[in-house]
Amino acid sequence: MGAGAGDPHALDTLPAILSSAFIQQQKSQLAALQQERTRLSEQYGEKHPEMVRVNAAIQEVQARLQAEISKIVESVRNEFLAAQANERSLTAAYEQRPRWPKELDRPLRAQLQWYPI
Repeated sequence: MGAGAGDPHALDTLPAILSSAFIQQQKSQLAALQQERTRLSEQYGEKHPEMVRVNAAIQEVQARLQAEISKIVESVRNEFLAAQANERSLTAAYEQRPRWPKELDRPLRAQLQWYPI
């Protein structure tokens, strides 16, 4: 699960993130705020109350977005770990199953040839 850990943009390709309505809504809101900041920056300096407001709103949306992405990544990681544990359990159960005696295998195969599946 560490493939996208260093690159936040790589996480954007995870199906669980792509399909999240909340994340898509936050991204839309972030884009709108960034456009607003660009528009405001043509009129105001960084310390103007409108610029301060929009910059704070951008930070808030970015924080919500990052928190939600972190939750989804953790959820996917937990699902992966559970699937691994299930695989180990099934493999162990398979390895402990009763073995068919090899001396019976050949006659059984010969009989099965008469009854095609």
